[in-house]
Amino acid sequence: MTEFPLPRALRTVDQPMAFTPDEMLRGALIAWGTFLALLAAGLVVLGLGTALSSGRLDLGGVGPFIMLVLFVLLLAAIASGVVMSFGLLLVRAIARSLRTVRSFTAHLAVYSFLGIFVGFLYLAVVTSGRPFGVMEFLPGGAVIAYPALAAAVALPFGWWWTARRALREDAGTTPPRRPQRDRDAVAEDRATN
Repeated sequence: MTEFPLPRALRTVDQPMAFTPDEMLRGALIAWGTFLALLAAGLVVLGLGTALSSGRLDLGGVGPFIMLVLFVLLLAAIASGVVMSFGLLLVRAIARSLRTVRSFTAHLAVYSFLGIFVGFLYLAVVTSGRPFGVMEFLPGGAVIAYPALAAAVALPFGWWWTARRALREDAGTTPPRRPQRDRDAVAEDRATN
């Protein structure tokens, strides 16, 4: 019987999955940027779908639509930035408790759950405590629910991207993001020049 190896993403790693503050911030920024990109793409797709389904594709409405998308993205960037700032405290505690867990799958599951939880909280706030009743807001239910979906995808993706990069840097297969400078050598070079 032939055994099929697990994909690399589902294997355990040889070392503890510790993190640095830079890696945590990098993951948060990647998740934030991914959330905003998914939100923008979703708004454009939903806007195009609405325009095509109504049978009226008016080019005069493109400018106002772009302004609306940019306004929504600005509001979403500010709100999600505030949420991310406070969420980093929770993520730091979660990351510390998981630093000895070597299973990539366990980490991905925890951050996926965290993304779903953030999306659920968003829906609870937007729907006045009835997150499962979001589709009662039809036809705008999809527009209301899309940020929750974007958050549920962005959080685990931010962790995965950052963990993958950090593990590659630790293994020496990817150069470090910022070259490490020896401060003593820099000071000695300045003194001799």
